[in-house]
This record gives sequence, C-alpha cells and structure tokens, in this order.
Amino acid sequence: MKAWIMPALAACTLLAAACNDAGDPVLPESPYLDIKVELETFTVGETVLVTVTAENQSDTKVDLGYGSSTCVLGATVWLDDEELPMYLERLCTADYVRRLLDPGERLVESWNWSGDVWRENARYTLPAGTYELAGRGGEFVGEPVTVTIKEPIEVAIDIDPTYFALGETAFVTMTVTNLMDAPVLIGFGSCLINAKVEFEGQDHPMAIDRLCTPDAIPRYIDAGVTWTPQWDWNGDIRHAVEHRVVTLPPGTYRVAGVAGRFSGPPITIEIRE
Repeated sequence: MKAWIMPALAACTLLAAACNDAGDPVLPESPYLDIKVELETFTVGETVLVTVTAENQSDTKVDLGYGSSTCVLGATVWLDDEELPMYLERLCTADYVRRLLDPGERLVESWNWSGDVWRENARYTLPAGTYELAGRGGEFVGEPVTVTIKEPIEVAIDIDPTYFALGETAFVTMTVTNLMDAPVLIGFGSCLINAKVEFEGQDHPMAIDRLCTPDAIPRYIDAGVTWTPQWDWNGDIRHAVEHRVVTLPPGTYRVAGVAGRFSGPPITIEIRE
C-alpha cells in the first residue's frame, strides 16, 4: 500500500523550505512508507510481527530526521482520534545522528508488538477493538492499515425463545471459547458463568437456581477449549444494588453472557404480558 504523505506547512515563512511563485510552500520529498502486520486480527496480550518499509522513490535525498541509527522507523496508532506512538521494546544504539535516505534506497525495520502504545508518558495496553496503524519515519506518516484486537476469551449467549410471556421460562445457552494456545484465567471462585441483564440503567446478574461455593479458587479454561453451559431462566435477576431477587416487568432488555472477567456482546429479548 503506497502513501506519499508530506508534513504540513501552514504558511510560507522562514520555516518553510521554499516557496513557489504563488507564495505556496514547496514541501520536501516524502518517502513511500508501508506497514505490514503479521495478523490482521489477534488477541489482547498476543504478540505480532510489525514491519515498516521506507523507500525513497524520488531523485533527491529524503531527510528522516535525527535519532538512533539502528531504530529509524516506528509506527503510530490512532485511539479515540488521538495519534499515539507504538510502545516498543527493542535494542537501539544511543547515538543521535541525522538519517538521510538516498534516491532509490530502501529501509526495512521489524519488531514484535503486543498491542501497547505510549499514552500520557506511560505504557498503555489497547483494549479489544479495531484500530488504524501507520508506519512513521521522522515526521512522515504512511497510509494506515486496520487491525482488530480481540479478547482472548470469546463469550456468546443464546436465549430460546427471545421473547416469552411473564412467568414463562426460556432456555439459555452460553458459549465460552479460549482463543489462545495456553490456559486463560477466567476468575476466582465458583459460578463464574452467568449473564447480565440491563435494567433501569444498570447491569444485574441473572438469578439462577444453583449452588455456588464460597471458595476463591482460580478457574482456568484450557487452550482451544469451548464450554457450553445451559440453564432455564424465568426472567428473574439478582438486583445489583438491593441484593434481592427481582422479577423483570414486561419490556425489552439487553442480555450479555459473562465468564468471570470476560463478557460478550448483548442480544435483545422481550418479556411480554
């Protein structure tokens, strides 16, 4: 993917490299900057290989600025319309030199990335979501590519039927899958698989007739394993504030599966008179 992105110059001033007859700034040559990510979709905590290529396809030198002679290129990530540099752990020389890219010269740098960025002068792990990444060389930024970061545990819920009358029972099926190649900690204690129902602006767990032990034992789901717990549900919730069982009145509700510290996307159900 090619991108000829040049640094912005607001006006023709002494800071501009040159001006044409119309008074518009003449921008310096820009390298072709390309970024490739080993996987377009990966999970939180997983490491992927990132490769950035800078190539001078012009007939003049391109100035990539000053810095380490072994870590010239980098990458940027957009989060909530904020451009943030990738957090990278790599060995760079401590020199501070100017890097000029000769005509026809091609520079390639690769590194492992675990989904972290620099934000407010600290390391920040990106949550699950879709992000744009772009290669960077000095003040030049290439065309972005899109990656998706997923939770290591995939949670889904199905309720049959999705509408039922007050006092009737629906059948709930949860699907909990470990997408990683190693066991993942779900949480501590028993009865970690449940569902949450949005009611009066808050999430409340389903009231399920089952025996839960008060232990705090860590619970793991093995690599590649899928759990499919099932239960009957009569429309009751355990109120998160009042700590009592409440029967939902007729209405439409959003319900999402929960597996310890992980949750899935909600579905919509209807309880009728």
